[in-house]
Amino acid sequence: MFNLDFTFLWTLVNLVVLFLFLKKFLFGRVGAFLEKRAAGIAAEREAAGKDRDEAKRLRLLFEEKLAKADEDAAVILREARGKAEAAGRAILAEAKVNAETIVANARAQVEAEKEAAFLVFKAEAAALVIQASGKLLGRNLSSEDNRTFAASLLTGKGG
Repeated sequence: MFNLDFTFLWTLVNLVVLFLFLKKFLFGRVGAFLEKRAAGIAAEREAAGKDRDEAKRLRLLFEEKLAKADEDAAVILREARGKAEAAGRAILAEAKVNAETIVANARAQVEAEKEAAFLVFKAEAAALVIQASGKLLGRNLSSEDNRTFAASLLTGKGG
């Protein structure tokens, strides 16, 4: 059956001594190292969670600021378009007034030149008629005759 001899007892004593030695010098240190490592991991997980929460908060803040910036840009763009359209309308109105003034001045100048040309034409025509009349009558008309005849021609009344 089972034989208890000295080798067995000596092995049992060695095992107990080895266990106590390992427990005192190795298991304590390994256990402390594992506990310290577990506490470090827990602290790192907690810090990572805080960092993640902070990142979410900052992302939301950034998105709010970005949305606000988009709204501000839209308002600025709308105002700039309104100002540009108003300025464009003002420029067009001023250009229209200037164009109308230029056209009116040109028409007045053309009318004045037409009137001046007509007066020159009348004077030349009167001179030609006086010359032709003088040749027909066979005599040189006097200065007074010329004036009377020219006046009747220019006014359109027969003399």
